[in-house]
Amino acid sequence: MKKIVFIGKFNVIMQNIYQVMSKRFEVQLCPAEYEIVEGLFQMIRAEMVLISTMDMDEKHITIFELLAKKYGWIPVLSVGKREELRTFYEFTQGEQFHEIYRPAKISTIIEETSRILGIDTDQYTGKEDVANVRSGTKTILLIDDSPVQLRMVRDILKDEYRVLMAPSGIAGLNALSTATPDLIFLDYDMPIMDGKQTLEKIRADEKAKDIPVVFLSAINDKEKVLAVLHLNPSDYLLKPVNAERVLETTKRIVGV
Repeated sequence: MKKIVFIGKFNVIMQNIYQVMSKRFEVQLCPAEYEIVEGLFQMIRAEMVLISTMDMDEKHITIFELLAKKYGWIPVLSVGKREELRTFYEFTQGEQFHEIYRPAKISTIIEETSRILGIDTDQYTGKEDVANVRSGTKTILLIDDSPVQLRMVRDILKDEYRVLMAPSGIAGLNALSTATPDLIFLDYDMPIMDGKQTLEKIRADEKAKDIPVVFLSAINDKEKVLAVLHLNPSDYLLKPVNAERVLETTKRIVGV
């Protein structure tokens, strides 16, 4: 699968696009923060960049500048309103950059992505996929730096719950500023901000402090487990993921 880095402010629109596109591409979510974008591109080799310019402004010009000056061979597709994209006009007029104006169908974004990457598209029904993304009466937020792990747990839960995903502790906290999930699955071993630090910030947030949090991690170190338990998580599950245990734990905490 083609590897795409998807940069933007974590919100429902970005989440819906990610959910559908991840069925066709390997998509790595990335918050619209220069330091994180710079660090991510030093670790992975992307074949394309997708940017949602919603809620982005002049301070995000540095991200476009980074992509233009250091990664000029990687195509960039920006999705936003005309007035949003006008902010980044200096860079988006180059051959490296492509644009789609919002409002836009997810199918249009996939078709343009496929064209840029030089791959064929087959018949696509965006309405059905978006309906699946929004299904479920309860919302679950997954915070994990592994795209494979995110997709695996999402696939376990998506038929009964609305699932949001964040690829880092920082992205998870950004998600909590726009959504209030009924349950959070939180990985421990993440770069920059690990699971313990993320949970500490969640507990310090007046609006989010009472959200149940379940640790889902490969970490089985006694000291680390005890440190996390002092923060009163609702449960602690070890990887590899056991589908029955994940569903059982979710239903026990939030119901169906």
